[in-house]
Amino acid sequence: MQRFIIVRIIQSFFIIIGVLVFVFILGRIGDNDPAILMAGPDAEEVDIIEIRRVYGLDKPVLVQLG
Repeated sequence: MQRFIIVRIIQSFFIIIGVLVFVFILGRIGDNDPAILMAGPDAEEVDIIEIRRVYGLDKPVLVQLG
């Protein structure tokens, strides 16, 4: 029974990592810029740049994911 529980915990870990990567990639597909989506359609460029800085969206993709 212990072996079963340990295997399930390890499987759950990999599933959670997979879902996180999948959702992150979905958010980056196409021309979707999370900063523009958060700022809204009437936001000025200064606001969008600030959102990118605050949330780390100006950093490389691997740094954002990690």
